[in-house]
Amino acid sequence: MYRYPKRRRPAEQEAGRQAGARDPGQARYQPERRARRRAVVAAPPPHRAGVPPRAGMLLRRARVARLATADPRGQPYAVPICFAFDGTYIVSVIDAKPKRLPARRLRRIRNITLNPRVALLVDTYHEMWSKLWYVLVLGRAELIEPGTPRHAPAIRLLRRKYRQYRTMPLDEGLVLAIVPRRVAAWSARRPAARVRPP
Repeated sequence: MYRYPKRRRPAEQEAGRQAGARDPGQARYQPERRARRRAVVAAPPPHRAGVPPRAGMLLRRARVARLATADPRGQPYAVPICFAFDGTYIVSVIDAKPKRLPARRLRRIRNITLNPRVALLVDTYHEMWSKLWYVLVLGRAELIEPGTPRHAPAIRLLRRKYRQYRTMPLDEGLVLAIVPRRVAAWSARRPAARVRPP
């Protein structure tokens, strides 16, 4: 027969605490509390948001996007970019078009190095406003160095999309990869669709 722990008087409890002893009732539940706490700490954080099928189609079809970065003080900076979407990542390369500065001194690269949070906007304008649409991607950008495993697949994807890249030297170009964290898609014909990390 189970015997319940003997109930202590307040004076006995105080004496037990000073001696380092635990209350029997407290000891029964402590391991369960620890297990729950460990489960919460060990749960992996979400890494990316799923991209709705229609937003993915618009991202693949679009020829140009606007990439917005910000420095650590929050000063925004936006540039148009060529890009490709493989269903998981959005990739772009610092290509051989004329630029005033070397790749690593470009403001977008300096901003991403210090603050990887970015926004990417793809949209179209038409005089018939029933044909308007946009896709907004909020995410984190990372730099992919030449010679690393993910560099060559990104270059192949970009060359399939843009014929101009097929004759341009890109093997040494720095690649930007954006991991979507939040996606919002809107069109005049359909309601907005938003996806957030689970």
